[in-house]
Amino acid sequence: MEIWNEFCSHLIFCKEKNVIEERYHEIIESQLSLLGWKRYKEEICHKERIPSGHGFAEPDIVIKKDGVYQMVIEVKKPDHTQTKEDRLQLLSYMRLCMLRVGIYIGKYIEIFYDAQDDTIEPVSVGIIPLELDNEKGEKLVELINRDKFDKDSIVSYCENRMRELREQKTLRRVRNELISGSCEDVIAGCLKRHLLAREGNTFSEQQIDEMLSTLSFKVIAKDSVVQEINMASPLLSINKEVVYERSGHDYTRYSLDGSEYLSKKKFALVVVTKYVKLHPEKTLEELLKVFPHHWRPGTGVICEVSQITPKQLNDGRYHTKPSQVLRSADGHLFAVTTQWTKDTIQHMVNFAKSQDWDVKTNK
Repeated sequence: MEIWNEFCSHLIFCKEKNVIEERYHEIIESQLSLLGWKRYKEEICHKERIPSGHGFAEPDIVIKKDGVYQMVIEVKKPDHTQTKEDRLQLLSYMRLCMLRVGIYIGKYIEIFYDAQDDTIEPVSVGIIPLELDNEKGEKLVELINRDKFDKDSIVSYCENRMRELREQKTLRRVRNELISGSCEDVIAGCLKRHLLAREGNTFSEQQIDEMLSTLSFKVIAKDSVVQEINMASPLLSINKEVVYERSGHDYTRYSLDGSEYLSKKKFALVVVTKYVKLHPEKTLEELLKVFPHHWRPGTGVICEVSQITPKQLNDGRYHTKPSQVLRSADGHLFAVTTQWTKDTIQHMVNFAKSQDWDVKTNK
């Protein structure tokens, strides 16, 4: 971790002082020397002119080893908001240097991968904030350290991240299908097989079918307090009033600007969504400052979709339906956590009030 801390400490200083881009270049090149790359050996190349079509391209920084391109780095001012054009420019440099991986450094560090498929832009496989003691940063400096550097290794890292992103996307799709209510027959079939194995000597298959036909099944997020089970038989109905009374849970609901009263998790989603719509220029890093992690320890208020783990997806810890996922100005998809308590939601209430939004509560 010490190498990462030393590497990023000067970048943090540049960000705080909002240095000009040329100075940022110099600092980054100097920090690359910490990782073993040598300027005097022409391994760190600033604005090298590379033939391109009828002219020349000048990537901000290229790293060479024995005269062969190893890395390309696109640098922007610490206060620059990343754009699609920035990503396309980096991709063009990557392909010009015949590299699959490119690094963007501005307000944060981002690793991009050329999937070489139908996608127009390079694929983001990870954002690394400029902060000390960051595990992703530690992994980055390990990957790009000269003594251990291997193009195949960094490509493998990116491909593994791509697989993780695809798995997370698939899990989100499956989870959304389950929550949407399309799996009622599947659940009934599983229960039927279970009951036939357990009660087959007592009841006939027809009796079990008839009993199951009186039930309706629905998958809900794990943090929901009361399962909304619609049962045909009044004898099997759930008295929700009793469940609420016995649980000891706080059921305060919140209204924003005259809306219906919402649960804590829905209220938080509405607050973040409204802020993002009112401030479309905000980058992910800026939004992480607006909604700091300590407001909701553990999950944070918001999290980049690519960083949500399969377990968190399975546990429903974030709003990940397509209509709920948000996008920052720099193109990153992120989700709002569903995990709120009476104390932590107060941060969102206070924030909404600080924006002069009308908040009402109903217990």
